[in-house]
Amino acid sequence: MQIPPVTRSVSPAPSNPPETPRTRFAEVLRAQGRTPMTGEEAERSIRSAWKEATGAEPSRETVALLWAQWAHETARGTRMFGYNFAGLKGTGPTGMSLRLRTIEGHDETARAVREVFRAYPDAAHGARDWLQLLVRRYPDAVKAAEHGDAAGFVRGLRARSYFTGSEQVYRRAIEGLAREAIEGPQLRMQAAPVHLGMWEQGVVDALRRAGARSGSDAED
Repeated sequence: MQIPPVTRSVSPAPSNPPETPRTRFAEVLRAQGRTPMTGEEAERSIRSAWKEATGAEPSRETVALLWAQWAHETARGTRMFGYNFAGLKGTGPTGMSLRLRTIEGHDETARAVREVFRAYPDAAHGARDWLQLLVRRYPDAVKAAEHGDAAGFVRGLRARSYFTGSEQVYRRAIEGLAREAIEGPQLRMQAAPVHLGMWEQGVVDALRRAGARSGSDAED
């Protein structure tokens, strides 16, 4: 007796599927693996997002401090993934995230782990979420940033566990980068220094998983 083959109808894919933030983000990852940004681009995004988050124009000193944090966390934009400006963990407002390798702790407590970091469809979304988070959860750091106080800014971040590394090391990095920005014109991508902070290249894993899911979806 012959068993008839199992058949199923497959609906043809729409010729022009609707574009969503998630599909745009996937295209960015497939195209370049990272979302690098120049210093000028970061500065523009920071100015716009600060005004949106606080209702006020940022001073030059405020922009310099925020730019310094972005530069430190992303190695001057060369290790920026998913338009995440400052190593924010979790899932972004649009549901995007990346699982990346990072270093937690410092000195004898330092260890490599994989964490989920927020990701965004574009720079505007990333900068907005970062600064809104600062305003909401780190008011002391924001107040210090308004006065151009680098030590107070870092102290406010560390007090509420924004980062787990050495406060002294983080402060030195922020002070040096902020000074560089103030003395400008330095807000541009340069050779990245040794990165002491958050991100390592775990984006490859995310790309592999995304590719596997795409293949599976295509077969279904």
